[in-house]
Amino acid sequence: MNNTRPLIVISNDDGVSANGIKTLIDVAKNHADIVAVAPDTERSGQAHSVTVINPLKARLISDTEGVKIYSCNGTPVDSVKLGIKIFSDRTPDLVLSGINHGSNVGNNVFYSGTMGIAIEALFEGVPSIGFSLCNHSADADFSETVPFIDSIIKNVLSADKLYKQFCLNVNFPYKPEGGIKGMKVCSMSEGIWKESYEERIIPTTKKPYYWITGVYEDHEPLPDTEQYAINNGYGSIMPISIDLTHRAVKGEVAELLKAECL
Repeated sequence: MNNTRPLIVISNDDGVSANGIKTLIDVAKNHADIVAVAPDTERSGQAHSVTVINPLKARLISDTEGVKIYSCNGTPVDSVKLGIKIFSDRTPDLVLSGINHGSNVGNNVFYSGTMGIAIEALFEGVPSIGFSLCNHSADADFSETVPFIDSIIKNVLSADKLYKQFCLNVNFPYKPEGGIKGMKVCSMSEGIWKESYEERIIPTTKKPYYWITGVYEDHEPLPDTEQYAINNGYGSIMPISIDLTHRAVKGEVAELLKAECL
């Protein structure tokens, strides 16, 4: 590693062999030294879970000029914790997550391992960006996102000062007509997953098990939201805050519960 270059830690929830993280590493290494730590298999939907009972293990799988890649048996957040605390020789300048195979808009943020990684970086005071492409295929083509990701990384690293709680959720449409038109800074979409559980039977024991299914619904997204931008061929950029306080209703809650409102 070259201490004169910025350092970027990269992780994902699709696994260390996913095409998305390979693309992200290829783009980011033009701007910084890279420490990539990612789960050994897919760990989608694990949000901010961490390993607290089983031994956490990692192994170096690639070490080339300015790029070290590790495989971890834990969750996405385990991986980025190891990347920041164990495998980096200095405080990272930036944490990147993705590129996720599938979108992370609306309430996906709360389930997403991709965004769990980015939010964990906030807890560590490291600026972060989560990238996602609206295509779940393992063979999805990420090439159209590359110039936009390159520009975002370059601009963030060149900023004179970043807030300690700087985090972006970036989503790209998949091959929209005419290509990706540009980027829009957006508010969170109001869409949610409509979920159900399909009951199935284990052939050998005849006992039931359950398989989650569902669809994401945001039928008429508001014009300032992520889904609206994506539907119209733009990439979306949503700034993330870890403060979940619903300040607009503090007074109402205080009145309801006969408590003092601070």
